[in-house]
Amino acid sequence: MRDIGISADDRTNLHLERSIHQMIIHLIMTASKYSMADTIAGIIAQEEALLRQALNDVFIVNICTAAATTWVAYDVLLTLGEEMEFLWKAKNSLAKMLYFLVRYYNLMTLILLLAVNTNSKVGFKVRPVYSLPPSGATTLFAYCDKHCQRWLWFEAIGAVYLSGILGEALLVLRLYAAYARSKKALAIILLLYLVESILGLVTAIFQVKGIHLAPRISLFPIPGCVGTANSHGQISLKFWITAMSITCIYFVLILSKFLRDVPLQDKPSSILKLKLVDIRQLSPLTSLFVRDAAFYFLVVLAANLLNLICFVIFANRVLESLGTPWLMAVFSITSSRLCLSLRGFVSNNVQGDGDHDIELQNLSTLPDVEFAAAGNATTGRMLTITSR
Repeated sequence: MRDIGISADDRTNLHLERSIHQMIIHLIMTASKYSMADTIAGIIAQEEALLRQALNDVFIVNICTAAATTWVAYDVLLTLGEEMEFLWKAKNSLAKMLYFLVRYYNLMTLILLLAVNTNSKVGFKVRPVYSLPPSGATTLFAYCDKHCQRWLWFEAIGAVYLSGILGEALLVLRLYAAYARSKKALAIILLLYLVESILGLVTAIFQVKGIHLAPRISLFPIPGCVGTANSHGQISLKFWITAMSITCIYFVLILSKFLRDVPLQDKPSSILKLKLVDIRQLSPLTSLFVRDAAFYFLVVLAANLLNLICFVIFANRVLESLGTPWLMAVFSITSSRLCLSLRGFVSNNVQGDGDHDIELQNLSTLPDVEFAAAGNATTGRMLTITSR
């Protein structure tokens, strides 16, 4: 049969156009196929990189937790003799109860954090998941149960939150005593303490509620209870800024009390002209109080600053909690050392009942130890005990 109206040249051009169209379609389909494959490969590589990053982050945080736990345990052993002498034999009191909670409850929670967060099976149940035919392959997924969710609540509130609240309570007791149990000072101190406590509790609740625990593949067993968190950055940022601000206010209150209480009779007219040795001679008990409190606040401020930096730099990563174990250790060590230092000083230098509740005593009415000036000191008369 002959094609009517179509010449041989037209027929050739038509076949050529069809071939070109088919080639273009084939090239487009091939390019799409390789592009999709590259996209899938890129997604897989990205997810694998994130998984490896999470594993490294968890490992670093666990190393810090182990170091902080070792630090607290070592300090407990170093001060065990002083603790037995000044606290175990003392009468039961609020300060004594807070000391043991800060010392041993914090140590226990750090040990629990280390044990749980290094376990790749805790809080999870392994269930087989079968793929669709024809492969029928089986993949093991670990689904989190209620135990892991409860652990996150304990970690946020029972461990991190309580460690700070208990540690700061010991300082508040001493600060209250330094101001001679003044009702005005009590109102200010209690207000600051409640603001920090309430804001910390609200922040912890929002953070735990925003965590969605995810299943994990048995081939990549990330230890501890893991999940993804919603962003509550503004709340957390406000809390860390508030905590640092209140720490600075506490230090200003202690410094103000010190400047008002140091007697300046027969001494330079300005406190700025006093040397460190002169201040110790004027009021050793007060200078000891300020020294220990200053050390406490500087270390706590540094720990809070570390948490703030980690929160800003490592947002939505496991490393965001890098400073948490260090903050718990700092509260445990500095608060207990603060208590032991004052009790040891009073017990060694002041005669009388050794069972005073030092943290609730009016420090301005306690006997003080005054050292003779170096120029006027004679052999055998280096210190005298006076009652103000």
